Amino acid sequence: MARGRWNLGLLGEAAALGVALLDKRTPMIARLLALGVIIYLFSPIDIVTDFIPVLGWIDDAMIVPLGLWIAGRFIPEPIKDDARRKLAREKPERP
Repeated sequence: MARGRWNLGLLGEAAALGVALLDKRTPMIARLLALGVIIYLFSPIDIVTDFIPVLGWIDDAMIVPLGLWIAGRFIPEPIKDDARRKLAREKPERP
C-alpha cells in the first residue's frame, strides 16, 4: 500500500501504533522501545526534571514522540497497514 494513503491524523496514527504493537507479528524490539518510552513518560526520573518550568516538559514533549516514531520504524508496513484498516473499520460514523 502506498505511503500516505491512510490518513488517520496524529491521534489515529498513535492508535494504529498501539494496535500494531499488540499484533503478534510485531518485532520484540519495537515492543520494548514503546514500553521504554511509556515507562519514561510516567517515571519520576527525567533527563530534565519537571520542576524546572517549561524545560521539564519540553524533554517529555520531544522524547516521547521521537521514541514512539523510532519504535514505529521497526514495525513492518504490512502490520501497520493492517492496524490502520482495523481502526478504520471500527471507527464510529459521525452523525
